[in-house]
Amino acid sequence: MNVSNWFFRFGVLAVLVGMCLGMWMGKEENFTLAPVHAHLNLVGFVLPFLFGFFYRSFPSVAGGLSAKAHLLLSLLGVVSMTGALAVFLQGDKSAVPVMLGGELATALGMLIFAVNVWRAVGQSPAPAAAE
Repeated sequence: MNVSNWFFRFGVLAVLVGMCLGMWMGKEENFTLAPVHAHLNLVGFVLPFLFGFFYRSFPSVAGGLSAKAHLLLSLLGVVSMTGALAVFLQGDKSAVPVMLGGELATALGMLIFAVNVWRAVGQSPAPAAAE
């Protein structure tokens, strides 16, 4: 499993959904879901792309179990957090536990990423690919 590639793939999907949501909100002139749009674009796209570049640069860390745990927690966190946030913003307070679970998964994934970064500091990054 190439963790870097999966972060890139997920990021692209998240930003496409976020952009479509933004266009829909503009068309409808209803911006209730603006926080979902923002989370999809930042936590769903920007962060996964940064994670992907990091793991591409440090393949010795990318191959470990912690990188896979980071990927799983990040993906589950973003999907559950943004989905539940959309439901919550429509007035359904029962979505709060799912939203909190997604936030915790995302935060735990970020903690794992921090450990992975600390482990990689001092290692030489992967050599640049020849074109």
